Amino acid sequence: MDQELQRLIDSPEFKQYQAEIQKSSEFSPFDVLRYADYEIRHSNVLAWLLRPDGSHGIGDAFIREFMHCLNESATKANLPRFPMPESFEGDNIQVEREFHHVDIALLFPRERLLVAVENKLEAAAPQHYDQVDHYQKELRKRYKHEYNVRRVLLTASRVGATEREAVHVSWFTIHEIVDSLYPDRSRPRASEAVGAFIQQYLDVVHRMVLQQATGGAHFRKLLVDHRPILAKLREDKRRGVGSMFTAIGGLEQNALGRLVDEFARDPERLRSVVDTVFKAQGFQTWMWTRTHSAYFLYFSKPGMEQTRKGLGLHWILRWMILCDRDGVLVQLQFDPPEKGREAARSRVIDFVRETLVGQSRVENAKYRMKADGAYFVVYRNRLYSYDESSTAPVSNVEEEVRRRTEEFLRGDLRAIEKYFGCLAFDPSTPPAEDVSS
Repeated sequence: MDQELQRLIDSPEFKQYQAEIQKSSEFSPFDVLRYADYEIRHSNVLAWLLRPDGSHGIGDAFIREFMHCLNESATKANLPRFPMPESFEGDNIQVEREFHHVDIALLFPRERLLVAVENKLEAAAPQHYDQVDHYQKELRKRYKHEYNVRRVLLTASRVGATEREAVHVSWFTIHEIVDSLYPDRSRPRASEAVGAFIQQYLDVVHRMVLQQATGGAHFRKLLVDHRPILAKLREDKRRGVGSMFTAIGGLEQNALGRLVDEFARDPERLRSVVDTVFKAQGFQTWMWTRTHSAYFLYFSKPGMEQTRKGLGLHWILRWMILCDRDGVLVQLQFDPPEKGREAARSRVIDFVRETLVGQSRVENAKYRMKADGAYFVVYRNRLYSYDESSTAPVSNVEEEVRRRTEEFLRGDLRAIEKYFGCLAFDPSTPPAEDVSS
């Protein structure tokens, strides 16, 4: 066997990658329903576990552990501790979803405590703290005579840099708590169905949240350390020459074939391709890395900033490109409206809903106009998908991504900017006051 190929197969990173492939092939209803990576679904499960009267069969065990966890995090961050509620039953506990745009809210009337939990399935980032800051201000204004509002940020970071009095909690900790409360899932406290659900859910959290946060490093290392042999294998596979693949067998061969396919759509490289196209067209871009296998690219233009001001919106026309191991996705989303700006956002949403932006109903299907957690997604379009790159040479993949990005700029983006520009400067409706400063 080729020495470079042997070194690749023997590497600990490939062993970890192979284990992921095997795990992902197991049945999970979350994958079938495509719920595994939606924040709103994870928030639903978390709220279910936090309710003492839930069908999970563990009573107030989870919410007690959760409150202890908050106090441990608060102590480490030199922040005030949370008052431990006397009771988690009856009228002293209220668990709410989407409570004034907050993912999960815990209300304890006797302790006059309101815990606002913002849930993110990714590593902690400054904009997440900005979001919980905003929610806390709004809740304090609304409930200042009833509750002491405390904010909590739940992310996939194992240890978060607590900022601005926000207590950080990790999904690693949530996973450990749930796992400890169901030690024998073959005979759970509630029912066999609950045990099966908990086992599958823990697997999903580990695979889709925890591994995404930390495990992506081994994928990145595989692509960097073994690039020459992966490029050779890719070319052999494209030309139908499989001698190197036949030298190994079984599960290793399946994992290697998948890795070679993924090599062609290295997300960091594809983001660089997209970034080059945008900058050549005069756009400003901002890069952000969520994990080692998911890369964001935010973009804007001076004209888009004028449109934002004309609409009276504050950092709300958020265009982004996501490059990950599924391909390239472009999305336009609105942040939650701040006080005094609800009308401006509603004006934009109503306009897009009533106006056929695309040239056909097939094209118009890209304009989702749906809530996705705290955000409202206006437009979502998969520019390039994993399935399309299974046999193409690496250079062809990059060229196709480049071509489709340019096509998007000439087509959908130009149309959307035109519609928004007309709306922003509609003389019949004076623009709202600029509140960005």
